[in-house]
Amino acid sequence: MTGLTFLNVNPDDAYNDYGMDATEESLQNMFDSYREFYVQSGTRVDIEQFFIYYNDSNPYYLEVDFTSVTSGFGLIVRNDGITGTLNTGGDITVGVEITSYWGADFNATVSDSFVIHSIAQEVESVTISGATSGEVGDYIDLTATVDPSDADNPDVTWSITSGSNRATISSQDGDSCRINLTGEGSVTVRATADDGGGAYDTHTITVTQPQPVTNISITGPTEVNIGSSITLTATTTPSSADNRYVNWTVTSGSSRVTYDTDDTSTGGTITLIGQSAGSVTVRATADDGSGVSATYSITVNDPDVTYRINYNLQGGSWSQSDQSYTTEASSYRFTIHSAEPTRDGYEFMGWATNSSTSNISYSPSSGVTLYSSDPVLDLWAVWEALDEYTLILNANGGTLSSNVITEYESGSAHTFNLSGYVPTWGDRVFVGWAESANATSATVISGGSYSTSTLSSTLYAVWNTTYTVTYDTNGGTNTPSPQTYATTQSSHSFTVQSSSMVRDGYEFVGWGLTANDTAVTYQTGNTVNLTRAEPTITLYAVWAKVFTLQFDAGDGTGAPDTMTSTSTIDESHAFIIPDDVPTLSGHEFAGWKVSGDSTSYQPGEPITVTGTTVLEAVWNEVNTITLHYEAGEGATNVPEDQIATEVNTDTHEFTVTSTVPVREGYHFDGWSTTSGGAVEYTAGEFITVTGSDTLYAVWTAYTYITLQYNGLGGTNVPSTQTHETLDESSHTFTISSAVPVLDGYEFGGWALTEGGEAEKQPGETIEVTGSQTLYAVWLKINSFVLQYDVGEGSGTFEQQTHQSTEAAHTFTISETKPTAPEGMYFEGWDTDGDGQADKQPGETMDVTGTLTITAVYQQITYDHTVVFDANGGQGGPDSVTETTTEQTHLIEVPDTVPTMEGMAFLGWADSDDAESPDYVVGDHIEVGETKTVYAVWREAVVHITSTQEDVTVYIGTPFSYLVTTDVEGATVQFESEPPASGWLSVDSSGRIYGTPVRTDQGSYEVTVSASYPGYETATQTFTITVEPIDHQVAPTAGVDIFIAGSSATNEPVQLDGYLDYGTFYAYTLDIQFSGSSANEIVWTLNGEMISSLWNVNYTFRDIGEYEIVQTVKNSYNGGSEDSVTVRFTISGYPTVTFVSNGGSEAPVATASGYGGTIEMPADPTRDGYVFAGWFLDEDLTEPFNRYSKLTENITLYAAWTESAEPAPGGDDDDGGDGSETKWGLYAGIVLIIVGALIAAYAVFERSYYFLIPAAVLAIVGAVVIVFYGGI
Repeated sequence: MTGLTFLNVNPDDAYNDYGMDATEESLQNMFDSYREFYVQSGTRVDIEQFFIYYNDSNPYYLEVDFTSVTSGFGLIVRNDGITGTLNTGGDITVGVEITSYWGADFNATVSDSFVIHSIAQEVESVTISGATSGEVGDYIDLTATVDPSDADNPDVTWSITSGSNRATISSQDGDSCRINLTGEGSVTVRATADDGGGAYDTHTITVTQPQPVTNISITGPTEVNIGSSITLTATTTPSSADNRYVNWTVTSGSSRVTYDTDDTSTGGTITLIGQSAGSVTVRATADDGSGVSATYSITVNDPDVTYRINYNLQGGSWSQSDQSYTTEASSYRFTIHSAEPTRDGYEFMGWATNSSTSNISYSPSSGVTLYSSDPVLDLWAVWEALDEYTLILNANGGTLSSNVITEYESGSAHTFNLSGYVPTWGDRVFVGWAESANATSATVISGGSYSTSTLSSTLYAVWNTTYTVTYDTNGGTNTPSPQTYATTQSSHSFTVQSSSMVRDGYEFVGWGLTANDTAVTYQTGNTVNLTRAEPTITLYAVWAKVFTLQFDAGDGTGAPDTMTSTSTIDESHAFIIPDDVPTLSGHEFAGWKVSGDSTSYQPGEPITVTGTTVLEAVWNEVNTITLHYEAGEGATNVPEDQIATEVNTDTHEFTVTSTVPVREGYHFDGWSTTSGGAVEYTAGEFITVTGSDTLYAVWTAYTYITLQYNGLGGTNVPSTQTHETLDESSHTFTISSAVPVLDGYEFGGWALTEGGEAEKQPGETIEVTGSQTLYAVWLKINSFVLQYDVGEGSGTFEQQTHQSTEAAHTFTISETKPTAPEGMYFEGWDTDGDGQADKQPGETMDVTGTLTITAVYQQITYDHTVVFDANGGQGGPDSVTETTTEQTHLIEVPDTVPTMEGMAFLGWADSDDAESPDYVVGDHIEVGETKTVYAVWREAVVHITSTQEDVTVYIGTPFSYLVTTDVEGATVQFESEPPASGWLSVDSSGRIYGTPVRTDQGSYEVTVSASYPGYETATQTFTITVEPIDHQVAPTAGVDIFIAGSSATNEPVQLDGYLDYGTFYAYTLDIQFSGSSANEIVWTLNGEMISSLWNVNYTFRDIGEYEIVQTVKNSYNGGSEDSVTVRFTISGYPTVTFVSNGGSEAPVATASGYGGTIEMPADPTRDGYVFAGWFLDEDLTEPFNRYSKLTENITLYAAWTESAEPAPGGDDDDGGDGSETKWGLYAGIVLIIVGALIAAYAVFERSYYFLIPAAVLAIVGAVVIVFYGGI
């Protein structure tokens, strides 16, 4: 066996120790020396059968066989040995049988087992790799590598052991996790091996705040000539900003330059090329999204200025052209053209300076002076539309070469002259014009005039017309008289006359419009409407031809009804013969035919008729022939009669049926035409029948041979087997495989006589003549059961059972151990109910009936200690020790802190030379047994880490500078000369911000101070110059919202018509202008004005939804404005909801304010459990720091550990020394052992009558133990 030594027994020792007459006891003693072996998982195991010989001349020897092995560990039994490679950790039981031999005689055998402890390959070390620094908002991916790589369980669990308020675990999967950085400071992440071996590694990440751009300054020339170029440079500060790039835009005068941009390490550049004279403004905006920007203005000059007036005619036309003049003079005066442009339907009013206004700036011949700073003047013609009058002349059926007259008039009415407008229409007489197409008299005579106040009018010609209707009989007789009428009306209606017309073979259906019409347009009494366009009409008679089909059933009845049809188109008609069939007794209907014609027609077929046609029925005579089957009395499955129908004959040939009749005790042979006759016909043969005939069944009787079973009280007894035969005298049966059952007995076979010996077994054969009965043979059996009770632990153990004739049976207890309850370990099995572990897995025990053994568990506890080392300081918290049932435990950092002269305490770290803390007050430290943490100190001096250059701010443009320090929580303040408190403010995050108005123009020297209690204060100075802005663009509205006194805000979402700022967990907000180019501002809240200041500090009294509208204005283009709408929800201060997870309830707590803390409620209670703290997640992996500053609503979850129950023990209840109890216990054990020895002897010698005294002794011993042993 590789990896261990087994039974290294010297043959001489075997002989000297145990002698030539080895017994079970001596073999057992030898085996007990080799009970357990420890082997590493992954080891190859080979255990072979072996023999121990005394010497070559003596035949005494031992044979050692390996008979069984626990499955699931990669080992198998092969050739009485064990082989394989251990594939996992655990305890493996190997069954061994040792047999001693003396010559050819069997002496003794011992069956036992030993245990191989397969030691699982645990993780020895864990190494975390990944980034060690990042900024707030970053995601850091970490990977854990375990050693050795082939460990049985290489998975790890990730946790944040310090800085849990500065980072969260976004996701984790086996050996990797993703960390979301949420706050500035130090974060420690731990990866712990899942195999329970305790291996882990920690990884520290330093988290910093992103450094934004706080200021932009633009430098470069302020003028450029047309065709030349200049370069402007934007410089961003501070130099430590993460992204110093800028984005350039030309905010005004973009048509006067072309440009190109480039990035630099300190900002960027823009190169401008002059295109036309005038002013240009450019803006540089920080690329990092901070919103910081700066503007810069230049002038494009033209050395030889070309002054120009461009005329835009707005749809008009004239012969003039644009005016231009080139000179070195700084101005030039033009005279506007005196000629006026023209435009159909419009009157020219003058010239405007833009296309969207009707305000007149210049008139023809007026003068205008242009200057080199703005040498081009664009003018747009202003028109006033005239009224357009249109008259349409409708000839009303006639013709007119020009029928639309369009004329213009500025008054309220207009008169048209109609001389020369005379229409024509054949021989009709034109009377004049009227305003209605149906007028009967003219309102304007030919050549007159027409006045109207309507812009569009229509006149209709009036005519004198004769209307006529004539009738054509179209082949018929008795023609109706024509109808006529003369009038000036535009139409006339006639009523169609009734008629007495006739035509042979046809039916009159109405009147058509042509001689060939087959469709009817008018019926008698209808109205015919005639108009001037078509004053005459001729109506033609429309005739339909008549078709008839009749049916004659002869002597039968039920002939179909006569069918008729008419058509104005066809000369013939195809009828479909109805499905109705006539009947005649004794006959079969064969179809229809026309008298004198041999063609036959069937129902559903078509027949073409040109006039009237008669169909006569065709009949055939029908006969029924029957073949009857007679099987005799008691027969079943008798065939049904066969029936056939023949036409014009009474004879039919039948096929004899294949249906076989059945009659108990008989065999069917065939059919005979006479009762009792011989077989004449069999299935499938043919028989000819005239009228009707009968076939009679022919039978032969069976004989039977039977085999019966008698279970003698048992169940599941086989059914009687029967063999039927026509000519056999005996039959060989196969005995049923069914085995009968009798409670408490074992089936021994079948006897030929009741009470006889078993001579036959299931599946054997037996030859029977006539009838034979078999009788069950029963053997009495005993049952033994070993059951397992795992108590409060877990694990599945199948009960062990055995049946035999023995009085007792030896069971081997399962090698598998139950899983102990959390915090406890398995000690062994209690076999006698005294609560003590009497037996271990793999041991053997005798059972006389049914026995239940119970698992015994003991509690595990651990002490966890954190030592706080002041690391050169004084004071601080004492060591904290807590006892739990967990191997590791989280201990909260106390709020007691050490002190050191001139130094500031930052927190606690795992290392004594750390520069940043791993833990702060309220954090939780993960501890195994003992852990020391060290105070982290720094010099008590505040340093300002941001920079702000001197800056120019334009009126109405926001200014913002975020002051950052190297001390978290430092207070930032400022002073200025002169004071700028009217427009400049600072919030709790250190952001100095404001928007100047016209009254704030001037220069301000600003001094910034950053202080912290116990620290030396830092200062910084810069200058803000406030200048007016020449508005070259319309204002832009913009809103930033912060929780008052801080830079905390929400990311707005652009929705339909408004910005949604989400929910604020505060009552007071700073609402600030963030737009541009404005010089006036108005704020409204839910429709009511609340301020005209650039920045508003507003306190909301009620929780709810609110809407704020900001409106800004400036003087661009005579006055421009813009607005923006924002919506948000005020939710009040953050709240904490407590989920007690089965414990007593805790009320909802409300923070003292935004970023405030809560007063923790009393710890909850729960029967049988100890409260283990509050956690931020349902999985209880993120402990809550009670000093956390709350910025939103959160939910906390209670964690619990089960209470450790006290171990049983103590003196006897009566206070005695327990000697009587001990005497009773020992006496009882002795009695039971003696009884067991007697039982063993009875079994070994097969003298079972000794079992009775053995059982009596065992019972007496148990009674003594119960009553006198203290149980």
